[in-house]
Parts: sequence; structure tokens; C-alpha cells
Amino acid sequence: MRQKTYPGRILLCILLLLNVTCFAKGQGEDSKTLTDVLNDSRKKFDVDFVYESNTLPTAKLSFDVNKYASVENMLEDLLKPYQLKFKRVLTKVYVIYKGNTDFKSLTAAMQLPDLPQPANDSRNLRCTGGHRR
Repeated sequence: MRQKTYPGRILLCILLLLNVTCFAKGQGEDSKTLTDVLNDSRKKFDVDFVYESNTLPTAKLSFDVNKYASVENMLEDLLKPYQLKFKRVLTKVYVIYKGNTDFKSLTAAMQLPDLPQPANDSRNLRCTGGHRR
């Protein structure tokens, strides 16, 4: 009959526990928040994102920005699971929003130089003629 060795069982349990711990640690290193992924995207695509901080969920995910050739494709895949939308408002600026009211409030706070000013805006008035006396 075989004799049971308790030190061997303890060693086996320790090795299994270390293996599970290392696996869990490796999974956690790849996980990032949406904010982290957007920061990586800013660097890769040389763009900026405008959003309200409470719009983005705080959940962690595994997402590889480097596999995308365009920022639009990356944003579609990143935001779709969270029912978030994006729209390019300037050449290198994207607004991330939930609904149309969010989009309007975010863009109203921005000064968009590409958009024409309203005709009744006094800042656009220029005098081209002479003075009247």
C-alpha cells in the first residue's frame, strides 16, 4: 500500500495557487478603462476626444488600439457595446456622447472655428465705407 505524503500535497497546492495567481495577474495587466484606451488612441491617431466624464463606464476591458488603421473603426468597436456614439466635429476632434441632447450641450460649450458665426453677431461686423458726418 502506498503511503500518503502530506508535504507533497502541500507543495502541489502551493504550486496550483501560484499558477492561478500568476494567471489572474496577467489578465489584469491587459485590462484598461475606456479612458485609458482613449488616451492610447490620442497618441496613436493624433486626435482629441471631447466627452463628459460620467458618460464613460468605469468597467475594465481588454482592447488593442494598435490593430486599427483608422480612428473611426476603432471608436465604432470600442463604443458600440456601451451604446455610445461619436462624431467628428473638427479635423482632429471627436465628440463622444450618449444622445443628441448630450451632443448639443458638448458642442455648445466648444468654440468651433470651422462653423460660420450667425449673421447678427456683432463680432462679424466690419466697416468698409467712409465716415458719415
